[in-house]
Amino acid sequence: MKSILTITILLSTLMLFSQEEARFRIIKNNKVGYIDSCGKTVIEAEFAGGNDFSEGLASVRKDGLYGFIDSKGKYIIEPQYEYATSFQNGYAVVFKERKKKLINLKGDLINNDPNKDLSNHSENLVQSAFYGASTEYKDGKWGIVDSLGKYLIPAKFDTINDFDRNGFTNDLLKIVIRKKLTYINQKGDIIWQETKPDKNSIIPLNIDFMNRGYCYAYSNTEERNGWGISDNYPKKIGSKKFPKKQLSLFINQSDKATFEGNFKGCKLYLANTSDKKITLNASDSRLNILLQAMDSNGKWQYIEYAPSSWCGNSYHNLYLETGEYWDFTIPEYEGCVKTKIRAVLAYSEGKKETFVYSNTIVGSINPAQFFNKRHYTSTGLMDPYND
Repeated sequence: MKSILTITILLSTLMLFSQEEARFRIIKNNKVGYIDSCGKTVIEAEFAGGNDFSEGLASVRKDGLYGFIDSKGKYIIEPQYEYATSFQNGYAVVFKERKKKLINLKGDLINNDPNKDLSNHSENLVQSAFYGASTEYKDGKWGIVDSLGKYLIPAKFDTINDFDRNGFTNDLLKIVIRKKLTYINQKGDIIWQETKPDKNSIIPLNIDFMNRGYCYAYSNTEERNGWGISDNYPKKIGSKKFPKKQLSLFINQSDKATFEGNFKGCKLYLANTSDKKITLNASDSRLNILLQAMDSNGKWQYIEYAPSSWCGNSYHNLYLETGEYWDFTIPEYEGCVKTKIRAVLAYSEGKKETFVYSNTIVGSINPAQFFNKRHYTSTGLMDPYND
């Protein structure tokens, strides 16, 4: 395990595949290759792009086209696509001649005409292939269909934001309509729907799941890597008071702010009073700053998570000069358990991973925030996140 951690540091991206495949993807000199669990090179870093191994195959890009290789580097499906996802449940989504297609592990088209573009079949065809259901638009309304296009829920809703891919539980389906949690029966009748707070009311954030990381920033010396761009540029410390000669995190509960429009929050500061510029890892301008809470056993546990991108272009560095700081808004969580909360910054410094911890505040959360990571569906190629 120690050697694997060393590889993680030396090679900017390291992603673990399933135990059976025992393959790691590496990015070396801007090329993608693969190593085994002992760190031995199995497939040379020669591809311009590539995704994780899944179901025995990995999609890789060379000479501008994607194909699929096996664990020995042999092409099983020849390069012919402008883009290709990884396989899940026997299916992958590919783009050929700018048309979205669905293929099986042999490269055969599934349920679609070679001349038909499935981009408008549903907003995310992956949902249909991987989960057996997807949203479908018909005559100005949205419904839910299976992978063969049969309606599971009639097209009767103005909008559907998301739904539970596990299907019906006790004859009810959990679905999100107009950003409101809703339960419907198999006829599509709404049985229950949450009440959203008035837009003018600011309330604590009461949730039962882990929140995705939200601390975005940008540098004055940004290298223009990563797809995401933020307008949160560093500011001069000036007369503000921060711990001296260090990189520090500080939660200021008296500095009130609004989180995502409707929720109470306060300011979190990341300040550099050291004598050197600090280099921080980022993914599409998102720093790895997350909140932790103390559990019932007195241990600090994350209640937020940093999503991982399958696109190498997402990963880059941000820089905080000496005498500068960023500020972020963090939510005021509310729940049934009173506890202690702190912020944590994680980044690589040389060959070691470095952690910076904030001051501790008193707050409350719900227990499921320690472990309940909600399903996330990518909105398209420009959203390369699966969690």
